[in-house]
Amino acid sequence: MKKIYKSIILFSLLLLTACGYTPLYIAKKENFYISEIQSNNKNNYYYYFKNHLKSYMQGDQVNKKNLKIEIDLSKNKKTISKDSKGNPLIYSLEISSNVKVLEDENLVLTKKIQKKFKYNNKSDIFELYRYEEKVEKNLIKLISDDIIFFISKNIEN
Repeated sequence: MKKIYKSIILFSLLLLTACGYTPLYIAKKENFYISEIQSNNKNNYYYYFKNHLKSYMQGDQVNKKNLKIEIDLSKNKKTISKDSKGNPLIYSLEISSNVKVLEDENLVLTKKIQKKFKYNNKSDIFELYRYEEKVEKNLIKLISDDIIFFISKNIEN
């Protein structure tokens, strides 16, 4: 019986390692680099966004397209549901971005990306504020990942 379990585990390991899995962003070397990121409103969202794209702003720039990104990030927080006393129960947080990608001062791509997240109210206001900050950072990371994926698919060699 132990031999059967060992052979099943061995077969499973061989099958999983030979499946050809490669991470999405590592498998392909990008043919561009980002020389500059600009925004009309340089708030915390802009700095979170810029921090996520830092790896595309550094490194080898030989034979790669020089791109400049202009982005406007905005936050919209809404109360979706209230209790009988009028206190908020559920919030919705939306981060929207308008992105322009320029190559040699020529507009190459434009994209509008919106990410939403719904969450419950917390009794501790400080804890709610910290939670909202984490949600904002995660939504901005998703937006930056979408932008890199969009650029990778649409920029020609």
